[in-house]
Amino acid sequence: GMPKQTVESVLQDVHRLLSSGGPRSAVRSALERRGRLECVKALLASAAPLPALPTIPSEPRVRTIDSLNVEELKAVLRKHGAKLSGRKAELVERVKDGMYLNVEHEEELFKHQQLKQETLTRSAEIEMQVAQRAASLSSI
Repeated sequence: GMPKQTVESVLQDVHRLLSSGGPRSAVRSALERRGRLECVKALLASAAPLPALPTIPSEPRVRTIDSLNVEELKAVLRKHGAKLSGRKAELVERVKDGMYLNVEHEEELFKHQQLKQETLTRSAEIEMQVAQRAASLSSI
């Protein structure tokens, strides 16, 4: 392909051609080259680095009732406005009866789906920017 030319080297060529009274067409083509290089340079300078693609959040795990300690059981019950008194076995029963962990998992799943959707949308936007930038650079 063409030898790599910096804007500076093209300007030197133009200057040399003009001072040596070279043919107008040579000067014009050198200036066009310079214009294209200036555009490329401006484009590259204005190109902010693209953000990295966001990672898709992993699915929330189902919390098993056996894995919860008394404090966690109480936190679940408190959130659902249930009674907090009693021994651990009673708290476990209360959480089971209210199916509170299922409810919480549904909420988590719903939040996760929303987050995942936002992430995918964001990724698509970034990929579009990448494609547009590539297209604008290749059209020079």
